Amino acid sequence: MIGFVMLAISLFLSSLVFFLKERRVSALVSGVAIGVNLYFILRRGLYDTFFVSNTIGSFGLTVNDLNFAFIVTILVVTLSTVPYSLRYMGEKFHEMGSANWGLYFGLYSLFSVSMLYAVLSTNLLEIYIFLELALITSFLLIMLYGYGDRRRISLLYFIWTHVGTVLLLASIIIIGLETGTMDIYSSFGVFRNYGTVTYAIALFVLAVLGMMVKGAQAGVNVWLPYAHGEAPTPISVLLSPNMVGLGVYVIMIYYYLFPAMSFLAPIFLGWAVITMIYGGLNALVQKDFKRFLAYSSVSQMGYMLLGASISFFLGLRGDLVQIPLGIVASILVYVSHGLGKALLFMSAGASITELHERDISKLGGLYLTSPTHTTLSFFGVLNILGLPPTVGLVSEALLLFSTGQLIQTVGLGWFSLLALGLFIAIGLSSAYATYLFKNVYAGRPKGETDLDKAKEYTLPMLSIAVVSVLLFLFPQAAVSSLNNFITVVTGHALLLPLIVLLPALGSLVTLATPSKLNQDVRGGILVGTLALSMLLSWLNLSQSLSQPSRLFFIPSYTYQLFTYFSFSSSLLQAILAVFVSTLSFFIGLYSVGYMKEDNVLRRYWGFFGFFVSSMLAVVLADNALLFISGWEGTSLASYGLISYWLDDNERNVVGDFGRRILGVEFLSKPTTSGIRAMVFTRVGDVGLLLGMGYLIYLTTGTQYFGSTLLYSGHGVFGALPFMVSSPFGLAMLILFFLGGLSKSAQFPFTQWLVTAMTGPTPVSALIHAATMVNLGAMLTFLTYPYIFIQMNSLSSDVFSASYGTTLIAFFSVMVGVTILTALFTSLNALVSNEQKVILANSTADQISLMILSSSLGGLLAIIDGNLIYLFSGIAIGLFQMVAHGIYKASLFMNAGSVIHYTENRYVGSTPWLYRKLWLVFVLQLIAALNLANVPPLIGFWAHSFISYLTSWNLSLDYLYLVLEFLGAIYIVRYVVKTFLWGSKGEEGEHGHGVHPLMYLSPLVLVLASVLMGVVSPSLVVFLSTHFFAKGFQFDTTELILSVIGILIAFAVFLRGTDLGKVQALRPVIDFLYYGWYIYPLLDRLGVELYNGSWAVYRGFEHGVIDVGLNVKLPSALINGGTKFFKDVQTGLLRDYVGLYVVGLILLMVIALVIIGVI
Repeated sequence: MIGFVMLAISLFLSSLVFFLKERRVSALVSGVAIGVNLYFILRRGLYDTFFVSNTIGSFGLTVNDLNFAFIVTILVVTLSTVPYSLRYMGEKFHEMGSANWGLYFGLYSLFSVSMLYAVLSTNLLEIYIFLELALITSFLLIMLYGYGDRRRISLLYFIWTHVGTVLLLASIIIIGLETGTMDIYSSFGVFRNYGTVTYAIALFVLAVLGMMVKGAQAGVNVWLPYAHGEAPTPISVLLSPNMVGLGVYVIMIYYYLFPAMSFLAPIFLGWAVITMIYGGLNALVQKDFKRFLAYSSVSQMGYMLLGASISFFLGLRGDLVQIPLGIVASILVYVSHGLGKALLFMSAGASITELHERDISKLGGLYLTSPTHTTLSFFGVLNILGLPPTVGLVSEALLLFSTGQLIQTVGLGWFSLLALGLFIAIGLSSAYATYLFKNVYAGRPKGETDLDKAKEYTLPMLSIAVVSVLLFLFPQAAVSSLNNFITVVTGHALLLPLIVLLPALGSLVTLATPSKLNQDVRGGILVGTLALSMLLSWLNLSQSLSQPSRLFFIPSYTYQLFTYFSFSSSLLQAILAVFVSTLSFFIGLYSVGYMKEDNVLRRYWGFFGFFVSSMLAVVLADNALLFISGWEGTSLASYGLISYWLDDNERNVVGDFGRRILGVEFLSKPTTSGIRAMVFTRVGDVGLLLGMGYLIYLTTGTQYFGSTLLYSGHGVFGALPFMVSSPFGLAMLILFFLGGLSKSAQFPFTQWLVTAMTGPTPVSALIHAATMVNLGAMLTFLTYPYIFIQMNSLSSDVFSASYGTTLIAFFSVMVGVTILTALFTSLNALVSNEQKVILANSTADQISLMILSSSLGGLLAIIDGNLIYLFSGIAIGLFQMVAHGIYKASLFMNAGSVIHYTENRYVGSTPWLYRKLWLVFVLQLIAALNLANVPPLIGFWAHSFISYLTSWNLSLDYLYLVLEFLGAIYIVRYVVKTFLWGSKGEEGEHGHGVHPLMYLSPLVLVLASVLMGVVSPSLVVFLSTHFFAKGFQFDTTELILSVIGILIAFAVFLRGTDLGKVQALRPVIDFLYYGWYIYPLLDRLGVELYNGSWAVYRGFEHGVIDVGLNVKLPSALINGGTKFFKDVQTGLLRDYVGLYVVGLILLMVIALVIIGVI
């Protein structure tokens, strides 16, 4: 019964605070009143009850797997907000002209304790009592200390949420009258079943609708932006992240109590998705910081409801022995939202008290004036985005995993509609969260105020951010049922986690070092950890080669670090790890010279190392959660580095100033490019996560447990054949690989890669050569073999006729998409005039050839019944990846040297540049000739091998030859117009110096492209031996066409010909330059989305719901009541007696209905 003692102590201390005057004493006692309840974190398994009455049942307290995460979140946030309140409310009291610390902290303590004990309760009536106490105290806090018309807003908040709890109370009372108890549990973790009581549907719907009001679901959310926007910010910290989520918590309980009502789940699934979208649309157009966050909370509550409703739809057991994946996801959404939104509300409060501004359009530049505050706020953004290293990543991944389970039950049609809703919702959340960061924290500073000096704000935010990261690492500490989806591996290959984590460790060190540290030292620290990771990768490869013969895609080594941090390494994984770590090291070394003149570089190196670790995590992960952490980590790192120049200066843009197409300027600034990259890649990632969720489901066939291992045992990728053989195999395969296609900038996702050139040039080299853009190809290399792994030949029973038909259709789609992408980007590269844009287009072109190779190999394996084709396709694709990585890193680094020297991003900006940068010219020419297919360079051999695969189909072979011809022309055009452009007697000005380190890495890589080309026969033998591959043949036709392309390019462009000035060609050039007008159309779509969001907010949210329910409805009720009162008050006795009799009869009828007589 210690739990009840804790309750008594909390209530006593909370009451005592009312009589205290001194602010620190009040805060201390308030903190103790809340803090004593930390006891419950240590009492998992608690179940104490005492009997109250026959109708009510027992009151009690419990700590189980359903409510534990709620307890932790509420305690962390409420305790952290106590010191935060000291500074904030000090400013507020100063503004008010008087202070009553005891009253504030007394109400605050009761509010906090009430929320906590609402989730600890074992009885429905008990929950209601604590919810009402929380409502009353929060109502008073808003009324007493709010902003604007606080009395009206507090009343509006009270009425709306009270209506919700009254509906809940009505359901609870009838349950008690019908069953003789209002208990939630019959014993620890075992729910009562009220699904068979009279009027069960009505009781269920009544309570759920009431809690949807409290949970601010779409249509009944209009109270939330007012209340949370105008509440004092410490109360907003509690209200939006914590209090609102309790509505969905009660809905979860009702799902368990009424399992037979699962036929209603589709309604709530749809409502949840609508809420996710509706909240996002409204958030996007808010200018007030706190209202922005409030509408974001509406959207997040949709996420929470979705997870719970998925499990409800699939069927809930009546106990908590094992919690299904959807409920686990819903719980963790509450955690990530509670922590993340608390950080952002705290940031909003700091803006109000220190900057005296809450309009996000008038904020900006905080990353310069308040770097620590910005970093902590960024963790809040990451929680909302669902990105590492925060618990938000785990919650969103699990939510999409659980959604993937639904296709087995709902079928392809409804699942496609649901998936479309999720694409939109997550695209919107990516847009509004990054838009918020751009407006508030990026840009140029509006003042000099340093928020980091406000320690009362910084320390609470730090504590919340740390908890968020810890729960990212150990999510099962919050929900132990997550262990049902985590299988550990055995193994002692400690090298694997070291390879992955060393760059991240270097990032942490560079972030922690003081700003005054020499920049070369800071860069050296990170490059040193990259070097160690590279050396360990090579060691891992040598060990993999020493293993007894086994298939190249089957892991030889494993290591379990903790929780879901499971690592493995096959020969293929080892090669990919060497590829990533080696190129990243050389690009990092180049960065030391290139970024030398930047001021601090902590953020640059922080994202750089995190990028490399994320990429290596994808390569070496043996768990779906770790894989997704790395996968999404690359999205985060690319966003951070693409938008590195947060001041949006005019030197780091893509496009042309003043050029408007479809009413939108054809120009992309760094922060806009970062947002675009985030949105495009994360929309595609939704497909990957949904597909992976279905694969996890297929490992066991249940929502209660499953394997998240990728390769080992009956892993996720091992379930691919079962996905293919399902009735919706083709759709799910395309959905699964959509994430890879978006990451690799395949059509129609190409624009993000082209505009990503706003980042520093080393970042372009990193993204294009070593990391994220390769992910689509890597995903095919790692997974395609598992589609075939369960058979020794294509005559296996697994491979039915429909199975083969599905795979032929799928591989044909992949081949078609990659060919289209290559053609699209090659033509764009032909007319582009920005150095990095030309190279970016060439990257999408060359990456598509990697995916083309592996997909063609799979297609031929099915058609010809020979797995050697699949292995050959993967081996050739891998060869192309290595070749492209080497010469593309060189191309970008040399382009960076040119841009650094000329301080101009366009080709032809400096005449006869080769005379001034002769070494850069030589290196760039050799790197370019790799792409142009000149032997014996490694690029030539890679392209020649691909032609072996394309030769099986004449039309495809012709298309491929055209692509190689175009590639030779555009890359030589780039070299000529950059280095050999100019008129006789014309000389360019002497440019900016190039640091010696900027020569070293390109020199090594260019020499590697020559050397590896010379020893390519040995590489072919290696691939033939270990990958069982064939088809490494020389293609004469391709060489001839490439040479012709090179000669044409030299002949045309050495003369100084500018085809853009030929009027007859202008329409064609414009068509190609604007990406077939797809890029302007996408930009226009973004503008129309924003305009449409305004229309939704003004026309529906405000014009219909707000005005209708908050203005017109109260007016109608008042007018109607006035009229009714006048009609009733006639002054005649007979009328009064008549009304009395009618009322008495109605009461009797209601009583007879309740006791069952009627």
